[in-house]
Amino acid sequence: MKLSPLSCLLFALVLGSCSQSSNTSLNGNTQSAVPWVIPNSGTAFVYELTGINPKVHPVDTIFILTTGQHLGGKTGVIGCEDKAGTAGTFFYNIEENGDISDGDSTTNSHGVTTFTWTTFPTGSLKPIADPVIDTVESGIHIFRSNLRTFVDTEQLTTLAGTFSTLHVREVSISINHSNDSLNFNASDTTVMDKWYAPSIGLYAKVVSSGTSNGQPFDQSETDLIKYLPK
Repeated sequence: MKLSPLSCLLFALVLGSCSQSSNTSLNGNTQSAVPWVIPNSGTAFVYELTGINPKVHPVDTIFILTTGQHLGGKTGVIGCEDKAGTAGTFFYNIEENGDISDGDSTTNSHGVTTFTWTTFPTGSLKPIADPVIDTVESGIHIFRSNLRTFVDTEQLTTLAGTFSTLHVREVSISINHSNDSLNFNASDTTVMDKWYAPSIGLYAKVVSSGTSNGQPFDQSETDLIKYLPK
């Protein structure tokens, strides 16, 4: 199905706002793949979350549980435990080209587990887009897009120290539109910026913002305040 004019415009805006030059450098050396440090088991990352509630500054701690796992067709997968409420465990993988991939898994009623990966171009520096969904179901026009781009290399200072980081951005657009009497319309745009620090093997900062039905929602920020390597 062809993209509607609105869908084409929104996707073009996403591409235009996120495209950056791939001629980047880290610590003065032009390169596309950056050497990553694989954190040892027991390493802890302590983050402060702000913007969720202006009166509360919750703290989130991530522990490295295992390294070198074989999961979802990848080797060297890093397993983590997130102490934020009931977040539980998660895993990620540092690719050979320097990209980083967040992992997710689902298990069906037959016990078959399916793994999916969301890759950020921290090494390849090239935009990565998920397949665009542009379809009509039960009279509702559904549009979904997700694009991840490399922004720049940046020196970032948090309470945990100063890090050379790889700044990436993920832009997600979700639109449901109906012309019938149901009048079912919803549009959401989410922008997430991540600053990955290869020297510690994880991110040092995350900022999320966006709009819901054209109205901006509160920005949230996650900053590394302690790095406790093992």
